[in-house]
Amino acid sequence: PKLSENTTKIIEEKFKGREKEFYNRQLLYEDLKQARLKARIDEDHNRKGYTFKPDIGNADEILENSLVKRFSYKTESQDDVFERLAIKDREDLIANRDQLEREVYAGLDFRPKINETSKELV
Repeated sequence: PKLSENTTKIIEEKFKGREKEFYNRQLLYEDLKQARLKARIDEDHNRKGYTFKPDIGNADEILENSLVKRFSYKTESQDDVFERLAIKDREDLIANRDQLEREVYAGLDFRPKINETSKELV
């Protein structure tokens, strides 16, 4: 099939300065549509005055502490590594476990009353 001269002239006038390929044109239209939608959403949020900013935790503090620990791990000697892995980490683990047990069992103060007969059986 061949396009007539008139059709060719119409196409050139219609797409002057624009993309002639269909797929590329569709991509451009989609980008424009997304930009308009985002602008409308941003305008709506500004108009309604949304000021909520969620608290995302203490990530900065955690990252700072982990960098300090990583640096100290790189600068310790082999004896220090052995001391930390074999003794100190284990002591910290036991101390944390004991603290958790105290917190959990602090609220459990049930003391059953045992009658005289039961005391004699024990």
